[in-house]
Amino acid sequence: MGHLDLDAQLQTALDAKCYKVVECIYEKQGKFANILECYLNDKVRHVEVFSYIRKYISDEERCIRQQFMANFKTLVDVDSKRTADVVIENYSKLAEQLCCILETDSELLYKFLSQIIYTDVKLSPKTTEEYLRLLCMKNPSAVYSYVKLNLCRVEEALKITQKYQMHSSVAWLLEQSGDFEQALNLLLRHNMIDSALEVCIRGSEHLDAKETQKLWLELLKHPTVVENISMRELLHSAAPHVPPAQLLELVTDANLGDIKVLVEGMLSDCEHDIQLLNSTFKILSCDLHHGKL
Repeated sequence: MGHLDLDAQLQTALDAKCYKVVECIYEKQGKFANILECYLNDKVRHVEVFSYIRKYISDEERCIRQQFMANFKTLVDVDSKRTADVVIENYSKLAEQLCCILETDSELLYKFLSQIIYTDVKLSPKTTEEYLRLLCMKNPSAVYSYVKLNLCRVEEALKITQKYQMHSSVAWLLEQSGDFEQALNLLLRHNMIDSALEVCIRGSEHLDAKETQKLWLELLKHPTVVENISMRELLHSAAPHVPPAQLLELVTDANLGDIKVLVEGMLSDCEHDIQLLNSTFKILSCDLHHGKL
């Protein structure tokens, strides 16, 4: 008789949407697998669902894992950060499976991945690349920092960033592929001179002398380079990689004519210093040789 009374009370409570009462009845009936939904259905208490999950997560009778997965979309919608915290601390091995649950809702997937992508949770390249795609659409300013984490395959990341015209990111990925020249040309086409200078500097550390010189000459010949970078900085960076004669040849633009004499003097002094240094080394070498004899 008492059981029938509880069933009647349960139906009345459900009809009235009194989910706190519904929860109490489920507790009395031992229907623990239904309780998590009581929190989610109660707009006043739905955030408390995370306290309930944490309290009973190790209680097999409560079937928290099954309920968590069955209601995962709703949990992410309620609070993506708290949901992610539960995954990180307890269900990290289920991360890929949980992402699959969200694949039809890009907004929820983006919210969830934003919380776990920078943690130690292991994700497949497919998932990290899907996050890159979402990032290109929803937060373009964060794309460059993300691709530098090397979480995606370079070839796939290139396709995605090229599609969404993330030029800085494309250039960086081209660098990773060893294609400094293409990276530089892309940046110059879009008048991203500061970034182009950085490509030349980094390229100088990886390319041979001939390739490095070619890279710097491409930059120096670009018509707007001196509008964006101070001549002192440009010459200082390029001088170790471009022969003085070629560097002088470039300093013929009308805008640079007034400093041509200055640059010529700088280069002349530089050559003179190098000659003196070489002579000193020869003298020292001679002295050491005779000293040994």
